Amino acid sequence: MPIITVETNLSYTQFPENFGPELSKFTSETLNKPEERITISLVTDRRMWRNGSDSPMMQIYVSAIGAVSTAQQNSIHAKKFTEFIREKTGLPMERIFLIFTPLEPWQIGKDGMVAL
Repeated sequence: MPIITVETNLSYTQFPENFGPELSKFTSETLNKPEERITISLVTDRRMWRNGSDSPMMQIYVSAIGAVSTAQQNSIHAKKFTEFIREKTGLPMERIFLIFTPLEPWQIGKDGMVAL
């Protein structure tokens, strides 16, 4: 059940109209998870700085069960996510940051319960 949270100082209008659905499909393919399990959150117009600069940037949190648990997996995912974001937004590589968080099934609640 991948959860993707995108935080950026870009405005919502700077994104392609279909960014959310395309990110959902991309995430499904990249993490090899069914798209009906993907949750996307896009938080725009944030006040953000990196190296003292508020130039356009993006911070992406990728949380998932079994798909982001190793350095080898995340090395592949980082490249793919960065390329996808560069293509969709034009942000330079050095302004795209990824945070990978592995989850266990009992850490996700859905339909009022967790998997045990």
